[in-house]
Amino acid sequence: TRIGWRLPPGWSAGPIAWPAPKRLPVGPLMDYGYEGTLWLVSDLTVPETAKPGETVTIGAAVSWLVCKDICIPEDATLALPVKVGISAPDATVAGDFAAAQSRLPVASPWAVAYRLGTSLDLFVAAPGVAAARPVDAAFFPLDSGVVKGAAPQRLGFSPQGLVLHLSPGAKAGAGPL
Repeated sequence: TRIGWRLPPGWSAGPIAWPAPKRLPVGPLMDYGYEGTLWLVSDLTVPETAKPGETVTIGAAVSWLVCKDICIPEDATLALPVKVGISAPDATVAGDFAAAQSRLPVASPWAVAYRLGTSLDLFVAAPGVAAARPVDAAFFPLDSGVVKGAAPQRLGFSPQGLVLHLSPGAKAGAGPL
C-alpha cells in the first residue's frame, strides 16, 4: 500500500502504522496479511500557522493490492475537507480510531530468548502472561526462511513464561529473527 499525500502547505504525514497481520496458510506456504476491514493509521501534523475555523482539503493518491486467490491492484484519488479547530470528536469515529490503535504492534515489555536445535524455541519471560494461559500466540519472522511458515506454532508454558515451538527454516540462525 502506498499513500501519496496531497496536503496543504506546512502539513505533513508520517508513515503508515500497520496492524499485526494474520497467518494465512496457502497450501504448503504461509502468507501474512489481513482480512475484512483494514485500518491503516498515519499521523498528520498540523502547522502552528493553521487558522481555527479554516477548512482545508486533505488529499491522497492511494494504491494497494486486494488479494484472495490472486492479487488485483487497486487505486483511488481521495479528498476530504477538514475544518481546523478543536471540537468534540464523533463518538463512532473516535471508537474506530481507538480500535485501530489497539491493533498496532508494540515493543514487547518482556525479555525474549531463543534456542535453536531440532526446533526453534522462543521463550518469553512473562510469568503473568503464562499464568493467564492465552489460547494462542504467533511469531512473525522478520525475514523469510527463518521458520517454516506453514508449520504449526505450538504454544507451551512454564512458571516463568511461555514458549513458542517453531520449525526452523533454512535461514534459521543466519540473522535476526
